[in-house]
Amino acid sequence: MGEISIIHGRIIMNDKESGNEFFKNYIDKNHPLLPIEAFNLQLLNSEHYRYNPILTFGRTYKYLDGGYEWKQLILKFENILMNLNFDNAKMYLETEFLGNYEFFWKKIPANEKGQKFFFGTGRFSMFGNRIEEPDSKFPMNTEYPIRYDEEILDGFNSIVNQLNTIPKETKHIFIKPYEHEFLGHDGIRLILTQLQLNGIIEWGYETKENNYALYIIRKKEITQMKNAM
Repeated sequence: MGEISIIHGRIIMNDKESGNEFFKNYIDKNHPLLPIEAFNLQLLNSEHYRYNPILTFGRTYKYLDGGYEWKQLILKFENILMNLNFDNAKMYLETEFLGNYEFFWKKIPANEKGQKFFFGTGRFSMFGNRIEEPDSKFPMNTEYPIRYDEEILDGFNSIVNQLNTIPKETKHIFIKPYEHEFLGHDGIRLILTQLQLNGIIEWGYETKENNYALYIIRKKEITQMKNAM
């Protein structure tokens, strides 16, 4: 996607309170893609608005591509939306070499599949009407809903029973995860991120015995994961 990428956008809120409550304890853990500094909370709390409060956001990236890092960003952004009382949101992605993209989310009642958002690409009005079809729907042919790598998913599911033997609130360390068949793969971060956002685990990287290590802290029972989210 080129060397420099920029995301920016706005969330039309139904209230200020849900935003203030959520961001009060908000921390973007493990390679923060959407740190709290990216969100304009001062504007959210401004008294100078016509109808709905607005929450704007933006930041720059280096080497943000259409792979796992981009997928993690979408997971984290949708988790933020899940915790806000909002009407709709737009995100703009500008890239140095591969063009620009526009994404639209609108909250809907959860359906039988658990879907809670209408998602679209291209140009939309503030009310959710499509104005223009996109030239390219997602960067680097990334799919939506976000999907895990099937081999990495199968590998993770194969050790779910093992992970559930970890006592809750206890750190389990995998030394040299890159030597493991799938734990060293970038795709595992997407699965771990989703579990963390759901409050099931905490995870991260550290040095153990002078070696690179992955740690997992189990908070709840881990169940097998499925595609797509």
